[in-house]
Amino acid sequence: MENPGATQGDVAPLTVAWSDPCRQAGSISLVIMVVRDESTSGGAEGNGSGPRDSEWLTGPSLPDGVWQGQRLGLPQSGRGSIASLLRRAGGIAIDWAIALTVANLIVDADVFLMNIAIQSSFFVLYLLCVWLLGRTPGHWIMGIGVVDVASRRTLASTGPVGALRALLRTVLVCLVIPVVIMDPDGRGLHDKASGAVVVQTR
Repeated sequence: MENPGATQGDVAPLTVAWSDPCRQAGSISLVIMVVRDESTSGGAEGNGSGPRDSEWLTGPSLPDGVWQGQRLGLPQSGRGSIASLLRRAGGIAIDWAIALTVANLIVDADVFLMNIAIQSSFFVLYLLCVWLLGRTPGHWIMGIGVVDVASRRTLASTGPVGALRALLRTVLVCLVIPVVIMDPDGRGLHDKASGAVVVQTR
């Protein structure tokens, strides 16, 4: 039976008893710990207080009133703010289209070799552009760029360290999975590993 004195969010014991055929004189009590979910019982989320829980498919969320990039000192919108997922996806799609076109122009082989040529073209394109320019052609078209979190400068302006971080970032981007694992600020594992963030440039 539910404990009438329990309050919302408390852990209330629920006792269930049954007869043991081997012990007619007694019974065994099974205590089941019932944990109430505040989100389904009109808790803090219902009245707008407290951080929102992370949700499946929507990704991790930030507390109310906090925008992506605020913890990094970035503006809420406009130039220098966190680039939207749509812009980033568009940039990657454009870069892959360019790599596909280049591979088809220089390679005439079977599907296996063509796939290698496409991935190699993308790798070289992404590495050189992020290292030397701080953005790829897809980034430029979508109005975004890769900058260092600490200095707010492009990876291209940080000297030899920029080259190493651009290489690490490119490898992780080609692995795909690190790109889709994001923190609440919209930074993927490739961003965090390279100490960078993708921001709007216009």
